[in-house]
Amino acid sequence: MHKEPLLIAYNKKWAVKFKEESQKIMETLEKDIVSILHIGSTSIDNMEAKDIIDIAICVNSLEYLKEYEQKLVKLVYSNIGYFDLKNWYIFGKYTNEFHLHLGPYDSEEIVNILLFKLYLSKHDDYKDYYIDLKKQLIENSEETFYEFNKRHFITNVVRLAKLEYLNGGIIESDFDIIYKNGIINDKDKMTKAIKRICQADEESLKDDIPRYKELHSKMMDETEKAMQESPFFCKFKLTDKDGNDVDMDEETERYVKTMMSGTMIRQYLRQIA
Repeated sequence: MHKEPLLIAYNKKWAVKFKEESQKIMETLEKDIVSILHIGSTSIDNMEAKDIIDIAICVNSLEYLKEYEQKLVKLVYSNIGYFDLKNWYIFGKYTNEFHLHLGPYDSEEIVNILLFKLYLSKHDDYKDYYIDLKKQLIENSEETFYEFNKRHFITNVVRLAKLEYLNGGIIESDFDIIYKNGIINDKDKMTKAIKRICQADEESLKDDIPRYKELHSKMMDETEKAMQESPFFCKFKLTDKDGNDVDMDEETERYVKTMMSGTMIRQYLRQIA
């Protein structure tokens, strides 16, 4: 069987590695950078995570995207793409130590991943649940489905973060959690962008604002139900036409399962498009 993505205990060295790599990125890209921030599970204190450091590169615009791609090659990064998201480009390093998330500083995609970090950092119950959720996914679903299966939870957490902000539970000083250890070239610009994205959803969230505490308490149960009903919460068993287990080497098995998973995800995205 192929190796699943393993979670390991929180490691203080992640922050050090982020600082070192972000400085290299800043020196390489040079221009139009608003901030470079540590995101994802490795950026959250005491969070179990895969040993991969996620870094958000928040730029003024995508005007220099091609130039960024060329320069990041010098640091051995390549553009690996990511599902159907716009304004969000992901670069992976050949060592798989780092993933870069590059996008406009004021895009909803980038701000949402910052809000996700902020909410989990402020709420231990959601942080603990997220750890358990990831362990369930590793145990009970294919590796290719791992990121896809987390999307429902992440979307709901971002919604809760916006509701908490609109309720006054998140204040400007809390944004320092997002900025911790990062390279901030224009803090005021970043802060205004985060506020603007939250406020932009005020009309659509107005009915839920008074229900924030109720929704906070229920969201984990809703996530659990959605996950159990998901067609992607599953593992493949490879058999021949007679139902006998197929014996194949690890690399071939990984390839076949990845292709099967990718086909299912593409079919699903076409259905909901």
